[in-house]
Amino acid sequence: MLKFCGNLSLLQILILLVFFGGSVSCTMQYSITDLNTKDSLADSVSPPGTPESPSVPPVPDTELPTITGSITDGTYYNSITQTPILTWPAGSDSGGSGISKYQISIGITNGGSEILNWTDVGNVTSYQVSGLSLSEGVSYYPSIRVLDGAGNISSTVISGDGWIPDVTAPVIASIEDGDQIVSTSYSSWLAWTPATESLSGLAKYEVRIVINSSNAPVTSWTELASTTLGYGFTGLTLTEGESYKAEVRATDNAGNVSSVVQGNGWYVVPQGWKQQAYLKAPNADAGDGFGTHLDISGDTIVVGASYEDSNQTTITNGTTASSDNSVSNSGAAYVYKRTGVVWNQEAYLKAPNAELSDWFGYSVAISGDTAIVSAYGESSNQTTITNGPTASSDNSALFAGAVFVFKRTGTTWTQEAYLKAPNADANDGFGISVDVDGDTVVVGAGIYQSADHLVAILHDLRKGNKLRLHHLLSAIC
Repeated sequence: MLKFCGNLSLLQILILLVFFGGSVSCTMQYSITDLNTKDSLADSVSPPGTPESPSVPPVPDTELPTITGSITDGTYYNSITQTPILTWPAGSDSGGSGISKYQISIGITNGGSEILNWTDVGNVTSYQVSGLSLSEGVSYYPSIRVLDGAGNISSTVISGDGWIPDVTAPVIASIEDGDQIVSTSYSSWLAWTPATESLSGLAKYEVRIVINSSNAPVTSWTELASTTLGYGFTGLTLTEGESYKAEVRATDNAGNVSSVVQGNGWYVVPQGWKQQAYLKAPNADAGDGFGTHLDISGDTIVVGASYEDSNQTTITNGTTASSDNSVSNSGAAYVYKRTGVVWNQEAYLKAPNAELSDWFGYSVAISGDTAIVSAYGESSNQTTITNGPTASSDNSALFAGAVFVFKRTGTTWTQEAYLKAPNADANDGFGISVDVDGDTVVVGAGIYQSADHLVAILHDLRKGNKLRLHHLLSAIC
C-alpha cells in the first residue's frame, strides 16, 4: 500500500489508484468556509474505522431516603370529609437521585391505613386530604413516608398525634340585655346562659350590639374567654329614643360557630321630654274628633275619633283609611306602632255595624296585643256577648252602647268580640269609659235606668276562646 500525503483532489487520488493498482492511505486536509464570516477553518478527518472513547455507565442509587420528626395534625377538626391541613418536615436523600414524592396513609390506630392506604401527594410538605368518610368523635392518625427519584421508599415512617372530627356547633339558650337605660355611652349589662358543647369544648364567646329595628351593627364582635358569661359595653355613641339589642355567639375548639342569639333589647330613654312624633289620621276631616280618647301600651298607641263619618264596616290593616263621609259620627279608631323612633299607622278600626251617631272610638284602651274600643251611642238591644267579628244590626235600644275587642296577631288586627251589657237598655251609654289589663276588661255605663247608679261591668277575656261577664259593679251616684 502506497502512503501518500498532500492536498490531492478526489480525481487525483483515483488516478493514483488506477496507476499503482493498489490502495492509497492518505490523510486529507480540507477547509470549511463559514459563509457568514468567509473565514476558513482547517481541520483533519480521520480515516474511517477510528474507534471512539467508551462512555462511563451511571452508578445506581440504592440508598433509602429518610424522614424524621412528626406530622402536625391538630386535635379537633370540623369536617368528616377532610383532614386538617397536615404539615411535616422534609425528607432527605443521600443516594443522589433526590426526593421525588411523599405518600400518606390514615388509620384509626397510629401507623394504620384502614381509612386511606398509601397515596401519592407529590413533592410537598403540606397537604389536606378530601373525599373521606369519617365519624364524629373518632380519633384518626396520619402517617407519611418519602420516595426518591430511583423509587426507593424510606424505611422510616412519621406519624401525628391524631385528630378527632367535631361537626356539632355549640348552642346558647338565651341572652338578657335589660329593658331601658338613660345612658347613650354604655350598654345595659348583658348576661347569657352557658353554651352546651360536649366534644371539643368551648374556645370563646363573641358579643356585639345591633340596632333593634334593622339589626345594623353598632359595635364589631368583641371576643371573650370561654368562661365569661356577662359583659357591658362602654364608650358607645347611642341615640336617645332608639332601641338596641345584644347578640352573642360561641365557637368551639374545632372551629364550629353557634347560631347567633339575640336579646329582647333595651330602650335608651331620652333625657328630658322631647316630641317624637305628630300623629294625624290619613282621612282627617273637620269635626272628626281625632284624639278625643287614646291609650298606649309599649310601642303601640290606639287613638279614638268618635265623630269620624265613614260608612266602612271592616278593618283596614295598613296606613290608609276611608274618605267617605256619609254616616255622621259613626266613629273610628286608629292604631299606631313604633319601630325604633319611627311611628307608623298599623290599622284603621271600624265597627262591623257602624251607623249614624254610634260614636265608635269615644273611649279606647290597649294592653299588649288587645285593643278595646267603645261605641256608647250604639243602639242594639242584644244582651249577650258575641265572640267573633260580627255585631247586631238592631237599633231598637237607642244609645244602649257596646264595646268591641280587637286582637293583633303579628301586624294584623281582627275583631275578637262584641260586648253588650246583660241588662242593655236605651240610654245606658254602655262603654262611656273602658280599660283593659291583660285578659280583663272593665266597661262603664253612664246612665243605668234601673236606679240612680253609675255602673261598671267587668269581663274576663279568653276563658277558652270566649269572653264572659265577670262582675257587675255599681256605685251610688
